[in-house]
Amino acid sequence: MENKMENDVNQSEYKSITSCPLCSNEDLVTVLQNPSDKILNTKSFNSRIDLCKKCSHAFLGIRLLPHNQFKAYENYYTHDQRGKAVAGDKFQFFSYMFKNLTSDFKKNIIKRSVLKILLRIPFIGFSLQRAIRFIGIPSQDQNLLDVGCGNGEFLHRMKILGIEAEGIDLDPTTIALCRKQGLDVHQYDLGDFNPQKKYNFITCSHVIEHIEDPISYFRKFKELLAPNGRVFISTPNFNSYGRKFFKENWRGIDFPRHLQYFSLESLKSLVNDSDYKKVKFLWDRRQALKIIKNSCRISGFSRIKTISVLFIFLCIYTFVPQKCDVIVLQLIK
Repeated sequence: MENKMENDVNQSEYKSITSCPLCSNEDLVTVLQNPSDKILNTKSFNSRIDLCKKCSHAFLGIRLLPHNQFKAYENYYTHDQRGKAVAGDKFQFFSYMFKNLTSDFKKNIIKRSVLKILLRIPFIGFSLQRAIRFIGIPSQDQNLLDVGCGNGEFLHRMKILGIEAEGIDLDPTTIALCRKQGLDVHQYDLGDFNPQKKYNFITCSHVIEHIEDPISYFRKFKELLAPNGRVFISTPNFNSYGRKFFKENWRGIDFPRHLQYFSLESLKSLVNDSDYKKVKFLWDRRQALKIIKNSCRISGFSRIKTISVLFIFLCIYTFVPQKCDVIVLQLIK
């Protein structure tokens, strides 16, 4: 793929991080030296991924300065138009059934019973829950904020369900895509976003690995939540078997766009002092298998080898879920 960074990265364009972004510990070990961009083939620079010996959080030790990071996002997947209604979002297969079942949900015992049965059926139940990012059964008097809304695909799903949903994103290209679809979006960094209302749900799908200061995000989530509100955060698991198997070819590396590499251990250390009422960890096996499939592609595996590897990792996810490649964190205020 064509090189997306036209100019060499020099010392004025990046910075070095010498302490853990979560616990400020300076006792670090380098787990990967000089990663490269396996996705968009942006020009590499001498960097490293360091691991904190205290809280087990990993992070990009040398990274582009914030005002230069846009260089790594040209033609990124969030710039495509999969969120358009005419694009045939797979969720539409379930959406009308789901919408009909959730309308007047609180008053209709039959609908409640049918939906509970559907959610227990392995394929249908998981597909429905995953499509709405595991937020459960939202009622139409609740609202939702999607942080890092990208091309608006998830907001479009919420719109189909009749849920009041809005999104924020820093990227003007993705904001333009969303507004073209008539979605309610705002170009803000989360720290600067101060709406005149609180939210029942906040979703943050594969965003926190891209930000400089994850602690500030967790504080802001709580500030924006209504009482008993819920946050759902998904991120790659750096301590997964997939990362250990593929090493520098693991799709979750995504150098130089991923700045943070979370694990179950580091997320636990992050939320221990967050004062949320309840913390729960889930596992997105379907998204994890997508990471494994893309890692196989990066590694140049044959089709037969890819199928074999996918089957092995599906078995691993079944029996050792904490080694799954995608963690979903649920926080309840």
